[in-house]
Amino acid sequence: MGVSLFPSIVVLDINTNVIPLKVSDGTRTTFRQAIKKFLEAHNIGVPKEQSIVDPGDWRHLKAPDLSEIIRAAEEEKKTQKINDLGDAVFRADLEKAVRYSLEHEVSVRKVISGAALKALQNYLTVLAKYFPVKSENGKSFFRDLRDDLTEVSDIEGETFLRNIKSAESEKGSPFLISSTQDWVGCKGSEENFRGFPCGLWMLFHMLTVNSVLEKSIDLGFNSMEVLDAMLGYITHFFGCQDCSRHFQQMALSMKTEVSSPNDSIMWLWKSHNKVNKRLAGDSSEDPIHPKIQFPSQKTCPACVNSDSNWNEPQVLQHLFNVYSRENISHVGLSEKSTVEAEDHRKKNNKGVAENHGGNNPGFIEMPIQAESFSRHFGWNFNIFDISLCVMLYMFSASICILVCIKFVMKKRYRKKSYVHDLFGKV
Repeated sequence: MGVSLFPSIVVLDINTNVIPLKVSDGTRTTFRQAIKKFLEAHNIGVPKEQSIVDPGDWRHLKAPDLSEIIRAAEEEKKTQKINDLGDAVFRADLEKAVRYSLEHEVSVRKVISGAALKALQNYLTVLAKYFPVKSENGKSFFRDLRDDLTEVSDIEGETFLRNIKSAESEKGSPFLISSTQDWVGCKGSEENFRGFPCGLWMLFHMLTVNSVLEKSIDLGFNSMEVLDAMLGYITHFFGCQDCSRHFQQMALSMKTEVSSPNDSIMWLWKSHNKVNKRLAGDSSEDPIHPKIQFPSQKTCPACVNSDSNWNEPQVLQHLFNVYSRENISHVGLSEKSTVEAEDHRKKNNKGVAENHGGNNPGFIEMPIQAESFSRHFGWNFNIFDISLCVMLYMFSASICILVCIKFVMKKRYRKKSYVHDLFGKV
């Protein structure tokens, strides 16, 4: 690594390039400051340092804070409720996974070009199509990032990060939660467990399921679209190189095993279970959340036959139920985001179920919504407002008719003139 002076500190980036960090001396404090400065320069949140207290120093001891004890108990109860939700998928985790992938994995690349640039375009395309954003501005946020890449042959990671900030600023508000917000369903018992890898699996399961629910009845639907985007992302950007190689090896069967929309969902499910089986008992496994074969018999009893083999039609139905955008939980989002998302869910939860034969569950065809007055003009009429307008219109029309009748009748009636009238005026 070219280190000749000790102690020293260097950073290895994703391409194993060596970046030396300058330190004025070899003290632990200086090293910590150098690491913190480097991480903050790359938009990576650094937790606050906690001062270490000597247990023998009685001056630092204080009575327990009752409010802190109550808060901790409430947090534990909230976590327990989340754990009891079974296979729930949380929008907060999906948003954080997307932001982390763009800001902390894609943007750390020094230069993005060639196959990596194409992979990033595909990734942004499937996000624009199938990620459950709350508004059209959210979809255009991903499309704008992608379109910026079509005009260049390469782009620096730092430039791409600036594009993200600029796109969000132009739209008026961020469409993804902050990367500093904690995980919800993907939160590990310790910081080094679960987190982003869990969120990324959730994200791609959700994208495959919703691509099928929303577009599978379209002519020319590409069953490989989301899987190809996932393979490209993991090949070129995923930080764990060992994980990337294993996934690329699994993906060799992708072309032969995926021939229909449902196949894409099932291929990813089988691959995820293969990874869970391989990593079960590994040092990376969270002891509180062991890597099991999904779904468990507790969350989907019908998914396993009496001979302990998978009932794949039931598994497919379970995946539709868990990952469809209508069933995504909004725990962990701000109150405003939760209300917006619930309104969006109600508007889109009027699909028409169509059974396409066999044991496959029905696809859901989302109706095309007519653009409302409110979208064009900012009006927000309800049925009462419209009724009132009609009544006022009829009342005004009646008055106009009466006025017209009065003038017509007055014009027809002419007073007969007499000679004495004329002399009287003189």
